Amino acid sequence: MELSVLTGAGFVLLAVLLVLYSAVHHVADGEKEALYVSGEMRTVLDEGITVVPPFVSETRAIDPETMTIETDDGRVDVPDEFEAEVRETSPPQAEH
Repeated sequence: MELSVLTGAGFVLLAVLLVLYSAVHHVADGEKEALYVSGEMRTVLDEGITVVPPFVSETRAIDPETMTIETDDGRVDVPDEFEAEVRETSPPQAEH
């Protein structure tokens, strides 16, 4: 009986750790990423550690200069409703 309780507790602990691990995302310094939840863009993530919905989310890098998001199939434009959010938090670009 004691072994089955410990084994069950071990599985529960492992499941909780797996959920926590998949819910924490790190964005590198100076980077921006688009957060997609169930295939729909939800927000722009700034640098640092962020909690995201586990198992149903993915992130994609944003290039603030061209306002595009890198995908497996190439680049797509940042949706209009998120452009201001990307511009607000991006460092000023040097003139060439």
